Amino acid sequence: MITQAFDPAACALADLTQHIRETHHTYLRAELPLIWDLLREALAASPAARAEIRAFAQAFGQFRATLDSHLRKEEEILFPFVEQLERTRQAGMPSPRHGFGALALPIEILEAEHALGDRLLDRMRPIWQRWALPGDTPAWQRSLGERLIGLDADMQRHVYVEDAILFPRTIQLEEMPCSSAAGAR
Repeated sequence: MITQAFDPAACALADLTQHIRETHHTYLRAELPLIWDLLREALAASPAARAEIRAFAQAFGQFRATLDSHLRKEEEILFPFVEQLERTRQAGMPSPRHGFGALALPIEILEAEHALGDRLLDRMRPIWQRWALPGDTPAWQRSLGERLIGLDADMQRHVYVEDAILFPRTIQLEEMPCSSAAGAR
């Protein structure tokens, strides 16, 4: 069980991938459908804002589809390989080889997807920030704005943990000579 004192920079890679799954991926799988449902309700409840909501929903739909695919790649491909790499290297064995070569290649693809997600969030952010403003705004608008601010904060933490900690540590471990890798963390 991962506690509040969890330090992503100091833990084992397997613990880090578990943390990402349990914290960020679980959150996204719960939150994205809720936001989508709120957008559908907003379209029905606010005819005056339909054009803005439709444009936002289109960007959000692209973001969601990209993220769904991205999470599957991490959970089904990268994370199992990272965990296998860590076990193998701790046993003093050479890095396992994969059909796609070094893990740096799928990591590069996932980093590009992070950048795409950031661009899509940047496109949506001005709208949801306006929706989250206090005052005389409809309930759907405040609720969506608040949820999207939470989504943005989680995505920033999630991408930071992967891009700044998990990915570099994985590449470093894979490239480390056998004799050095057995005690690495």
